Order: sequence, then C-alpha cells, then structure tokens
Amino acid sequence: MTTKYPHLFSPLKINQLMLKNRIIASPLSVIPGHKIISSTNYGNMSAFDKAMGGSGMVHLMGMAMDGDIFAKYNRDVTRENISVAKQAGARCAVEFGLFGPMNKDGTVLGPIDGIRFDGRTMKKMTKSDMETMIEYQAECAIKARDFGFDLATFHFAHDSLCSQFLAPGFNKRTDEYGGSLENRVRFPLEAIKRIREAVGPDFPIQVRLSRHLMVPESFESDDMLYFIKCIEDYVDMVNVSCGMDVYHEANVHMAPTAFEPHMYNLEFAEKVKKNCNVLVSLVGAVVSPDEMEDAIASGKVDAVMIGRQLIADPYFPKKALEGRDEDIVPCLRCLYCYHIATEHSNV
Repeated sequence: MTTKYPHLFSPLKINQLMLKNRIIASPLSVIPGHKIISSTNYGNMSAFDKAMGGSGMVHLMGMAMDGDIFAKYNRDVTRENISVAKQAGARCAVEFGLFGPMNKDGTVLGPIDGIRFDGRTMKKMTKSDMETMIEYQAECAIKARDFGFDLATFHFAHDSLCSQFLAPGFNKRTDEYGGSLENRVRFPLEAIKRIREAVGPDFPIQVRLSRHLMVPESFESDDMLYFIKCIEDYVDMVNVSCGMDVYHEANVHMAPTAFEPHMYNLEFAEKVKKNCNVLVSLVGAVVSPDEMEDAIASGKVDAVMIGRQLIADPYFPKKALEGRDEDIVPCLRCLYCYHIATEHSNV
C-alpha cells in the first residue's frame, strides 16, 4: 500500500523479531505496591483494539508481576490475550520492572535507609536483596520468552530502582553501589547482564529509561548516556522517557501535558542514536504521524512508542497508513487518563 508515511510504516528488525511497522503500543498500568485500584487497565484491556488498529507491537500488560500473568489460573487468559493480539497482526510484548517491593511491614527497599519520595519508609538494600531481585527479573524474562511473548520491556525509568541508584540525590551509599557514577550504575548494570544471560542472545530486550528525573536529586542526562553505553551490548532497544511518577514535581514530565512541546524527548533520543549501538524508541508527547515520520526518516529514532494517543484512538496507525489523517481522534494531552494527575471528578 502506498502511504504518505513510508518510514513510519516500514518494517523494523529487533534482534530476531520483525515488526510490520515502527509503532509500538506502550504499556500503561499502575506500579505494583501503589494502593491505587482501577477497574480499567488501559494497557491490557484495549490491547486487541490496538492490535486491530494497526500497531506493529502491543504491550499486553504494564508492569506485570509474575503472579499476574503466569499464575496457574491466569495462564489461559494470558495465552488468549497473546493469541488474539497476534491474530490481529501485532507482535506482543510484556513489561517488567526493577522496582522496590513492599515488605510485610509496609516498608520498601531502596538505596538507603530513610523516607522515600512518596513518603514510605525505605530500607537499605543489601547485596542479598539485590541478587534476589536480579534473579527474579531474570526468571520473569525466561517465562516471557518461553510463554510466547515476542519481546520483554524492562522498566528502569521513572521511580525505578535504576533511577534511584543512578541519582546522587537519592543514592547516598558509601559502598561499591554508591558514590562515583561507575558505582551508581553497578546494580542496574548487573541486572541487565543477568537478564541477557538468562534468555540468551536471540530474545529481544527493550529497556525503558528516563533521560532526566526533572527533580533536584536527579542524575544528569550525560550520566544516563553513560549507562546506556554500558548496557548497549546486552539490550536491543532503549526507550527514552523522562521524569518520575509519584514524585509530583516530576510526573508532568513523565506524561507531558499540553504545556510541553511535542516529541518531548527527541533531542536526547537522537543523542543516544548517534552515540550508542542500540535501537532507540521514543515516548512522550508523540501524537502526530507527520512528526513521527520525520523523526524516523531523519534517523533520529528507530521507532515510536505511543500510549495516550492510542487511548484516544486505538485505530490511529490504520488511519495514518490509509491517509485518513482527518479521521484520527487526537490526544488532547489533558492527562485525564493518568491516575495521579486527576481526581476523576464528574466534570
């Protein structure tokens, strides 16, 4: 089919995986451990619509926990979701995350002892804690590969332990996991190496990272570029995001509102593309097919990951492919769909 967006709708090879186009439906969900109850999971319940709508790959679940998708009584549901999405022509991905679990006493694990940015009491992670968490991530990757997912995305952005360990304002450790930049990247780097070792060389891995946390405690963007250079031999694609989630000053950068420019993270994504040997996908205020086409055609990124635009219109890719731009329902970037940005009052 002839299209006005030939680069956006060209195939993309990620390791041994071939996508029919460069549009990836992002995972959208609630971080485990946050006591937010929702009857709607935008990332999972509309995955079939997103696949039918023409996305090259869809994430069936955001921030999946092992028991969510691979537990005995959930496996048939997971299998059905994968099968239905693939029948619609999409590839299927799942997201896991390097986040501090909540302990039975209500505390959470983190780089140091203290109060975390969301007000929870934080306990300093031991070497044993790190090894346990890394092994759990590796096991999740193996299960995803063996169950039939085409790609695993590891959420190391926003409020993740990767972000916390990299940020000097959050990581005050004095051992080999704190202090210098080389030390601060050690824990997430060890996790990435173990994940790749676990699944072998042929299973596609994407890592989602924040270019900056947009708070005073953050690492610098060049620190993140250094980390990406460290992991480029172990991952296939890096997804460039920004900001944090529950840290209120930062969450409007994670999900940019209408007051921020389109293609919010493009400049840093291009920097990664130029300096690192890894595919790059862009997320954050990615709403216009013309802008997506230009970013890919100019070599700044390899793919786009779309979240809220596909909530507004899951058939956005199909309409763009067919040149029916005027039929696309645009995302207004009002953030009403974002759990932390609104009280969802009936207005």
